[in-house]
Amino acid sequence: MNAGLEACRARAETIVAVLGHAGYYPKFGFSAEQGRKLNGPFSGHSWMALELTPGSLDGFIGTVAYPAPFSKAPFSKAPFSTMT
Repeated sequence: MNAGLEACRARAETIVAVLGHAGYYPKFGFSAEQGRKLNGPFSGHSWMALELTPGSLDGFIGTVAYPAPFSKAPFSKAPFSTMT
């Protein structure tokens, strides 16, 4: 996980979103509270986000998009749109 987050930082990514275990991802700074700021295909305590740059979710406008294989059941109820 740490290597993945470092790779995101190296790419100058500012936000990372995950759908995962609520007992695991918070260890790395992810939170469902931050996830609620994202328009995406999921919600609830397992939909989490992490700001790699503090404040990057302040006033965030856009939609989280997943690759096509994840836009089909059982992962999602509807196709995903792109991040704008």
